[in-house]
Formats: sequence, C-alpha cells, structure tokens
Amino acid sequence: APLLLCFTAICREEMAIDEAELEPLEFAEKMHTQQELQQQKLEMLVQIRKHNSESQSVILETLQRQLESADFDTSASIFTPEQIQGNVEKHSSSHISRGEIFTSHPVFSLYYSRWLYSIHTRSI
Repeated sequence: APLLLCFTAICREEMAIDEAELEPLEFAEKMHTQQELQQQKLEMLVQIRKHNSESQSVILETLQRQLESADFDTSASIFTPEQIQGNVEKHSSSHISRGEIFTSHPVFSLYYSRWLYSIHTRSI
C-alpha cells in the first residue's frame, strides 16, 4: 500500500504540473492519450491472464526487458495479442520453473497499481 500511495501522489503531482503548463486543448489531448494507453494495458493484462502462470512470467519478463531496452518509453509497454502468443509459443518448449505467480510479478504489480490509480482518479 505505501508504494501505491507514493505512486498516486507522484501521478497527481505530474497531472497538476501538466494542467498548469499545457494549453487546455493540449492537456485534454494528453489525458485522452493516457486513457487510451491505460485501456490498451488493461486489454493486454486480460490477454496475459488467459495463460498459465509460467507463460505469464515469461511474457512479463519479456515485457520488462523490452521496456528497459526502450529506456521505459511508454510505447514499449504494450504487447499485442499476437506478440503475447508469440512469446508463449517461443518459450513453450522450455521448462521454466520459477515458482512465481502472476500477481506477485513486479511488472504486473506496477501495471496493476497504475490501473487501480487510473480507476481511482476517474472516480474523483
């Protein structure tokens, strides 16, 4: 919970800065883009949940590597259903036994925290 509270405070501060610095139309466009990105992330997480926990770990580890190599560029934070399936197929023959469950994976935790925050801020 402390991490989520910290993240919530940071997001609110960033939103306040954007609102103060951007023209109203620019701010509205940015908020719309952010909402679309959140929707794409949610859809991606729904697709990932359709796979077993080992495949989920592989997908999220691949996503984490992709984000790191893209210097955490937002556009690198989304996998299409085809990319998800490709990752599963690519690693399906390997024997992964990490014992991680989907919800404890750090990348999922970050996505889930951001998703919860986005729902919370829409209701304010």
